[in-house]
Amino acid sequence: MAELSLSLYNAKEIGKDNPVAISAVVNLIASSQQERTHWMLADYLGEIATNNSEAISALVNLIGSSQNETTQLKAATSLGKIEKDNSVAINTLVNLMRNSQDEFTRSKAIFSLREIVTDNPVAETLVELIGTFPNPVFLWTAADILGKIDKYNQIASEILVKLIREAEGKNVLINATGILNKIGKDSANGIVEALVEIMENTQNDLKRDRVVWCLANIAKDKQVAIEALVNLINKCDDENILLRAAGRLGDIHKNNPVAVATLVKLISTSQDKDILWGATGWLGDISKNNPVSISALVELIRTSCDEHIRCQAAESLEKIDKDNPLVITTLVELIRNSGDKNTRSEAAYSLSRIMKGKHLATAVSGLKDYLNSEIYDKNSHIDKNLYQKIIWNCAENMTYPEFHQAWHTQPTNSPIPDRNHRQNTDIPTLLKQLQPTDKTWVVPLNIRALEGETDTSPIAQELCTQLYQTIFPADTDIPAIRNAPEFKRLIPQLKNRLQKQHIALILHSCPCEDALSSFTRKLADTHMGIHIAWITDTPLELPLTGFPVDGDDLLDAVQDWIAGIGA
Repeated sequence: MAELSLSLYNAKEIGKDNPVAISAVVNLIASSQQERTHWMLADYLGEIATNNSEAISALVNLIGSSQNETTQLKAATSLGKIEKDNSVAINTLVNLMRNSQDEFTRSKAIFSLREIVTDNPVAETLVELIGTFPNPVFLWTAADILGKIDKYNQIASEILVKLIREAEGKNVLINATGILNKIGKDSANGIVEALVEIMENTQNDLKRDRVVWCLANIAKDKQVAIEALVNLINKCDDENILLRAAGRLGDIHKNNPVAVATLVKLISTSQDKDILWGATGWLGDISKNNPVSISALVELIRTSCDEHIRCQAAESLEKIDKDNPLVITTLVELIRNSGDKNTRSEAAYSLSRIMKGKHLATAVSGLKDYLNSEIYDKNSHIDKNLYQKIIWNCAENMTYPEFHQAWHTQPTNSPIPDRNHRQNTDIPTLLKQLQPTDKTWVVPLNIRALEGETDTSPIAQELCTQLYQTIFPADTDIPAIRNAPEFKRLIPQLKNRLQKQHIALILHSCPCEDALSSFTRKLADTHMGIHIAWITDTPLELPLTGFPVDGDDLLDAVQDWIAGIGA
């Protein structure tokens, strides 16, 4: 056997598709009577031959003459490698799946089939065998093959969902969710809903995490998944689950206010470095031009003692808003103040990628002093070349007067926006930070388009359309309505879908004119669970609630009002 192994090794070394090597292996197959020798020879032939008629003929003969299942399995696998979709190889593997009493052989047969089949001529056979062979390995491999065929994608997805629902072991969960993530389609009937049901009911943390991961990749803009993840976040206090749920929610729905708020809260409160690292990175992935995210990351950079987390925060800032002056200033400060070389380098790379226009002056004024030999000598951690490169880049992209002025301007640290006392300069962005409660769903609506409108029908339809687009962005069939009573008939259905007792509408960016005021008074109904607030300086009549545009702590005031609904 040792001599055979050496001979096969030498044959392989001669080169792939070498006719001398192939003939030598074929002759060994014909002359040997030992099954173990046949296994080895079949394996090697599959490695050194491609579309070779002599090799194909030898393996076909070996399959026909041997009664040993392992020999048949190895010969068929190599035959399929040598000639894709070879009918003898496929039929042999299918017969092994049908007839073998050995579970390992059946599982290996389908693994081999997955490797050698390109046109999927065995789909019907796999569907037939699924019900007769409950082995998880067989099932997820069959699903992997079937899922690539549109006609069978639904069946494959259902197989995997069933495996996920019933599985407790790590191996099954990892493989089943991994394949579902690869083949799953948003259009598959009931798959997203089934995953949501599993996520909500399982006590297995790994299963929940893997299902959340699948949902994020399969259910793009699928409202049922968004609602389920929001509900999970609202009910959960486990930091690991919150991190993953918020991150995946943001993957499905970028800038989702619940996802952003959850990650920001984790950054502010968690003492776990892994949680901080994950929340910081995910915030950069799911946020776009979000002042709340920027504020949280800036504060983290200025207060954290962990250089790795500060680096991560700097990278996320760059992703969130490349043109925000606070981002530029914070990166400059990080370069100046960090005692860690890697942190300074990462911040410098981020800065170099986003510096342009007016921000060049910020970099020059902030870093120029570190080229001074006196300061440099006192700060051994400073990499002088790093500062020279940044400032040289600025000089190449600025006029001389601009550079001269920046050089003679003293740097200042930008204050971190106070999340508790914001200026109300951007009402839409501010209101996106509002959080739902256990009983109440919050819907800020920018109704600028209704300014000057006096006709009830367009007012009703615009409010209805905006409401649906805000809370159910995937819905395309928005109800047509003409007045407040027709609008109110939709409220029970909306509350049922949201699983909330109340809906709070916060209307903004439009004067509260007579027609709008009259319509919203008719629509607001505390008994039906529809509550309406205006951000306006216009006095309002009950049941409407008003908050002045420039009122102190506007966000807190509105959030307190929401918290009191249903209390």
